[in-house]
Amino acid sequence: MYSIKVASRKTGIEPVTIRAWERRYGVIEPKRTDAGFRLYTDGDIADLKWLKHQVEEEGLSISQAAKQLKQRKQELYTVSTQNIGKTTVHLNDSIPALNELAEKLHHAIDTFDVERADQLLETGFSMYPFDDLFHHVLTPLMHRIGDEWEEGTFSVAQEHFASHLFRQRLYQFFKVFSTNPNLPNALALCPPGENHEIGLLLFSLFLKRKGVGVIYLGANTPTQGLEKIIVENDIHIVFFSLTRSENTDALKNLILQLAEQFPELNIVLGGQGVPSDDEVLQRYHLKDQPADWETWFGQLSIFKN
Repeated sequence: MYSIKVASRKTGIEPVTIRAWERRYGVIEPKRTDAGFRLYTDGDIADLKWLKHQVEEEGLSISQAAKQLKQRKQELYTVSTQNIGKTTVHLNDSIPALNELAEKLHHAIDTFDVERADQLLETGFSMYPFDDLFHHVLTPLMHRIGDEWEEGTFSVAQEHFASHLFRQRLYQFFKVFSTNPNLPNALALCPPGENHEIGLLLFSLFLKRKGVGVIYLGANTPTQGLEKIIVENDIHIVFFSLTRSENTDALKNLILQLAEQFPELNIVLGGQGVPSDDEVLQRYHLKDQPADWETWFGQLSIFKN
């Protein structure tokens, strides 16, 4: 929670303007202390930044921006309440806006505009459910950046900037999603020599979003002692990410070793480095599209017990 002074500093909006927008347009409803002082949440901060952007950069009046904000929130609330209990909420009407958000975020990354990128992410997470931002913005954008990096149209520095930006944001969600104790545990890691962990993070958050407990080891993880971790933490799923072809043989040997030692273990392999002509690794390969993840999750028997 933030005081109006802190909210003003975070948004670049004068306190008197924040109060006026609140009174005249009802765009935010801050909580109050016992003494009556306003307190603003992260969501309020994101809403205020979004309004400021619409007024200063998109040319809307504050009344038009406030109306749009209310309409979008009402649409999200209506769709969410209609889809309680469903695995994924699809907001078809919002897809054009999500695509536009992805394009603006891509431009901010292209120009190393960290403030703009942070603002766009905060706005996105305040306006849309995590699932929609995950499926329609974050995952496709990281795939696009990876492809452009391989093609040479995106520099190494830009790719690292994007990875750092998303890594910081995605780490925050590990504390947000609760774990279902009735579901099996998972282990996620990039083997030695693998430093690109965004795909690993996205898949780990996909599992966390489903209630799966995930032990996340991250990039360039030594593989010694994995067997002990698997046994002591009742691991049923191990997810590896492979992006560099030179690491293929070592990872392949490790996977075969784990498969022999733990016949019931579900081994999953993702990443652009998985060779399409390797029949052994293809048995464990899960494509990097969220739709494939949903299908895999729904078919795996350990999630049905």
